[in-house]
Amino acid sequence: MRGRKLLHNTALLFGGDQIANVLQFVLLFWVARSYGEAQMGLYNEALALAGLFVLLADFGVAEFTIREVARGTDPTRALVARALVIRAAGLAGALLLALACVPLIQIDRPRETTVMLATLGLYLGCVSLGDVFLAEMKGLQRMGRVAATGVMARGVILAAGVGLILSGASFTTIFTAFPLAGLAYLGLAAGLSIRELGPPPFRLVRRSDLRSMGAALVPFAAAILFNEAISRQDVILLGRLWQPGALEEIGVYWAGLKIATLFLGVSGFFQHAIYPMLSEMHVTAPEAMSRTCHQVTRYLLIGAFPISAGLYAIAPRLIPFLFKDRFAGSVPCLEIMSWVVVIGLTHSVFSALLSATGRQYQKSISLAINLALALTLNALLIPFLGAVGASVTRVSVEIAPLVMYGWLAHRAVPGWNPIPDAIRPGVASIVMIAAVRAVGAWPLPLAIATGAAVYAATLLLIGGLPREDRIRLAAALPARIARRVSPADGPRG
Repeated sequence: MRGRKLLHNTALLFGGDQIANVLQFVLLFWVARSYGEAQMGLYNEALALAGLFVLLADFGVAEFTIREVARGTDPTRALVARALVIRAAGLAGALLLALACVPLIQIDRPRETTVMLATLGLYLGCVSLGDVFLAEMKGLQRMGRVAATGVMARGVILAAGVGLILSGASFTTIFTAFPLAGLAYLGLAAGLSIRELGPPPFRLVRRSDLRSMGAALVPFAAAILFNEAISRQDVILLGRLWQPGALEEIGVYWAGLKIATLFLGVSGFFQHAIYPMLSEMHVTAPEAMSRTCHQVTRYLLIGAFPISAGLYAIAPRLIPFLFKDRFAGSVPCLEIMSWVVVIGLTHSVFSALLSATGRQYQKSISLAINLALALTLNALLIPFLGAVGASVTRVSVEIAPLVMYGWLAHRAVPGWNPIPDAIRPGVASIVMIAAVRAVGAWPLPLAIATGAAVYAATLLLIGGLPREDRIRLAAALPARIARRVSPADGPRG
């Protein structure tokens, strides 16, 4: 039952998240081909800076709300009202700080930087507030509604952005589509929450409760702060340490990063899919957590390895196909960062487990160490290697938490060791890379299909998906699908 619920939640969030990402990627892909790497570098730097300011308003409120709602600790829903008050107050403070920092940001940058910062900051602020409403829905595991909200907001971005491009709007004007989508996302999230659960009970919010919640949020806030700083510092440092042509170099880095993170985003929605379940299990069935985490990690590795290997194998053909030859410098960036998919997906399970079992302080310490590593590596590598150096750092700061979270997760759930489960998918991925590179003259879709077939055949041949795993996977599927893929006595191996 839990396996089917997890698969259902994951499928909903995966489908919604990927459709939403594709909608936004289509717009950015169109803009990149039309305006080039320098303008995309301007966009990416402004997004990173806006994200840092909005990050100050986060406090880990959404993650904390998901956990507490899943555990059923507050039937009055006063928790959600307090979370909204804290998030709104944080956004107001972040806005004041951003206004004070504008003169510093503007140094050596075109005027459009400030315009983009304001546009993207409004978008991220609306999304940040909407996320609190949806955190309650995630805690209640109503994932279909959450997924639909994200898809509709990204649809607004695509429709408005394409309309502005076709009307001949300037580069900065095109991105007014983002705050429109942010307002739509906030409105949809708030409307959904009020319709399904009623308005938040702000009358129950008291100062003493806000102080108590603030104290409980400290480890969550630290974890979010360090994690988001890690994900944004590379673009900011690349823009300041690589001269001349910093914006062009950011654009080159962005193209490789965007493709890799299009798939790495899977780790975020998967973590939100498994997190409420692990939080509930920690209270109701702690003895089952080890078995659940082992099974989830095993299947994630089987699915994530071919994504990373495939991106690595087709990078020299994919970048020119998507972004034209002037983004050729993005090829080595994508080859390096392709591996963040399998690494990031794996440590997303560890991260969800640590949060669900109340180990936020240990998680925050690990992230602080990782942030120091990221800053140090980028300071050393970017001045000499530019975007390639930032790519090496990006992979390194995915490996570090994998090791640290893995050690902490092993202590939290003794007997859980995912390393043996990575060996066979890893071997199958190496064979897949060789096969795709060997058919390099074939059309790209045919080469991708060949790689997928080779991976699946190799995995079955070396015993990477034995009969009991196929039975377990079939059992997690809806009944009518399971009957089609599995005979009455289970799959034959």
